[in-house]
Amino acid sequence: MNSKTTLSLTLPPQGGGDKRRNKLCPYNMKFSKATIIKQVPQTPELTHIEVECDASILKSFTTPGQYVGISSSNDRTRFLKYYAMSNPPGEKHFSFLIKNTGEAAKNILDPWYRSQGKPLTQNSVASRILNQQGSSPKPTSVGDKKNPLLISEALGNGFATSQTSDQNILLVGVGSCFGVFRSLILHFFSTLKKPQITFLYGAKTAEDIPYQKDIETWEVGAGSKPAQRMQFLPSLSRPNKNWNGLIGHVQTHFDSVLINAQTSAYLCGMKEMIEDCQKKLAQKGVSPHSIFLNY
Repeated sequence: MNSKTTLSLTLPPQGGGDKRRNKLCPYNMKFSKATIIKQVPQTPELTHIEVECDASILKSFTTPGQYVGISSSNDRTRFLKYYAMSNPPGEKHFSFLIKNTGEAAKNILDPWYRSQGKPLTQNSVASRILNQQGSSPKPTSVGDKKNPLLISEALGNGFATSQTSDQNILLVGVGSCFGVFRSLILHFFSTLKKPQITFLYGAKTAEDIPYQKDIETWEVGAGSKPAQRMQFLPSLSRPNKNWNGLIGHVQTHFDSVLINAQTSAYLCGMKEMIEDCQKKLAQKGVSPHSIFLNY
């Protein structure tokens, strides 16, 4: 795709959440038309999408943790929302893990559901998952050349991955933050010889955990490199009676994993959670210089 131009856009303040549309950026930003080429529902609330866009935009993504702004093609004055990539740098498309609710979902996901004869709802997403009778979520091609999205070049500094050793990597996140950690995990598996990763992840229920096929691969060992392994430790806030795993806030389970002065910790989530994690990590001897955020 070669359609690109410049656009004045709204940039998020550091650490922003859904309120990242407050100030008009004083400079011009590259953007291109983008087409969703695949959707894979992950949970009733989260969907994985893959987006085709201009090569120059893809090349601007150099570090896991960076994000882009996405807008509908009929509104060039602002972005609907900012999304961190869930694929590692260097691929031929962008991937994102997006929520199925809100204004962004209406403009990004709703066109596909309407093409199937029904609007986007929580039930329509859930039914796509349940109708697969427990099988892995099936991808759906949703390219819409007539109504493309607009996507910015990669923004932000991302995670400081160059400072990470092979051993003792800790990831802590919740909800849709899984997407940015998927990018980081795949990056580590391709750049480090023997990464030993522990991922503490918070979700409401077991059904709210995305990328379960990826998790199975990572826990066994990635591809032909069995030394690359991830320990996945989900903690649920609304577990059912059959749940035997962790329960409650992820940062209350730091005693369940190896954390010491050699730990490199990566955090993504709500401000309060991150601040609590930083305090608990410091108590265990982790230097502030070994605690990384993607902003």
